[in-house]
Amino acid sequence: PDNIDVIPDSITGRGPLIGLYTGLRFIQAEWAFVLPCDSPFLNEELLRFLMKESSGMNAVVPVWPNGYIEPLHSLYRVSTTLEAC
Repeated sequence: PDNIDVIPDSITGRGPLIGLYTGLRFIQAEWAFVLPCDSPFLNEELLRFLMKESSGMNAVVPVWPNGYIEPLHSLYRVSTTLEAC
């Protein structure tokens, strides 16, 4: 479609995190919802929950009871995430 921008990684050969970094630099939004391409069943309810939990935070990263974090099913404040890079 004509309304999709394809943005090449700002640094080549560095892996998928550079894609995330490049995307964060490009978007014009306060928040970025980061998810992997192999999660087709995520729904609007999850995003609403993460947004509700984001008040006063710079990121909302789900944690499983065993302590495993879900960094690719998370919500990140763009400005502070870029500052941390």
